[in-house]
Amino acid sequence: LARGVLPQDGGTQRLPRLVGPAWARDMLLTGRMVDANEALSIGLVNRVTEQPGGLAAAVAELTAHITEGSPIGARYAKEAVGKGMDLTLDQGLRLEADLNVILHSTSDRAEGIKSFLEKRDPEFTGS
Repeated sequence: LARGVLPQDGGTQRLPRLVGPAWARDMLLTGRMVDANEALSIGLVNRVTEQPGGLAAAVAELTAHITEGSPIGARYAKEAVGKGMDLTLDQGLRLEADLNVILHSTSDRAEGIKSFLEKRDPEFTGS
C-alpha cells in the first residue's frame, strides 16, 4: 500500500483466512515483514527449520510421512478441510460423515484394519 497498489492474486482474501483478520490487516496495511518464528506463532507457516538448507530435508521427511498413509484417505481429508471451510459446522460434520461412509467401502480401509490386526505396515493401493 506504500506505493498505492493493493495486493493481488488473492492476498487480501487468503492471508486473513490463514492468520485471522487482525494479523492480516497489520501485515497488509504496514507492509511489515514477519520473521520465521513470528510466522509460526501466528499460523502463517506450520513448521520452521533451524538449520541452513534444512528446508529440503524437512520437506522430504514430511512427504515421506504423508505418502506412508492411505492416498484415498488423504484425498478425503483434504476435501473435508477444503470444502468444510465454506460450510457451517453442521454441514462440515455431515460432509465428514459422508466421506467416512465412502472411505469405509475402500480397499485401503480394509488394508489399514488388517495390517493393524496383523501388526505390520499397511500396503495401500489408493483404492
